[in-house]
Amino acid sequence: ADLEKKGTPIGANDLHIAGHARSESLILVTNNMREFVRAEGLRLENWIETE
Repeated sequence: ADLEKKGTPIGANDLHIAGHARSESLILVTNNMREFVRAEGLRLENWIETE
C-alpha cells in the first residue's frame, strides 16, 4: 500500500515474495534489486554481483 501511495508499486508476485521474506526475517537473494530495493525493511543480497 505504501509503494502504491508513492507511485512505485511492485508486481503482485514480487510483492508476495518480498512479504514472505520480510515476515520470516529472511534475506532475499535476487538479481532483481531494482524491484525489491523499494520494499522497506527487506534484507537483500544480489547473487550476481561480487564484492
